[in-house]
Amino acid sequence: MHITYYTKENSGFTLIETVVVIGIFSVITCLALSTDIAGLHRYSFTDERNNLIAILYTARNEAQNNFCLGDDCLDGTEHGVHIENGEIILFQGVTYDSSNETNRIIPIDSAVTITGATDIVFEKNSGDAHTVPIGTWSVTMTDTSGHSSIVSTNSVGQITWTN
Repeated sequence: MHITYYTKENSGFTLIETVVVIGIFSVITCLALSTDIAGLHRYSFTDERNNLIAILYTARNEAQNNFCLGDDCLDGTEHGVHIENGEIILFQGVTYDSSNETNRIIPIDSAVTITGATDIVFEKNSGDAHTVPIGTWSVTMTDTSGHSSIVSTNSVGQITWTN
């Protein structure tokens, strides 16, 4: 009968075993991080789309509720949204005026692009989109990761979007 005694010299892991385990761990970590980064991009895009939708709802609600900012506004007014150069601007009045001090400017993430119509105005009291007499106001949002969504408003101020 042959008995083998383990000594300190032949116990533990070899260098090859250690390198293989570290390699497997590295591959699993890279896969997990790439999945997490894709989710982060999707979340960021969805957040930007939801900001645009919230701004449209705000403009419509302020028009319906006779809300107005500034000392010279006493009885409510129309409210609208203007999109340009990486910004969404919530304004009051029949048309967008870049010099109006009551404009509220909301920056857009630089990875997101908005194309299509640039202005929409909601009528005082009714909330109807009077800049859209027939059909819909529509913009397409895209980002550098390939996400896309269409945000639309019809002539009666109903706001819809795609995921």
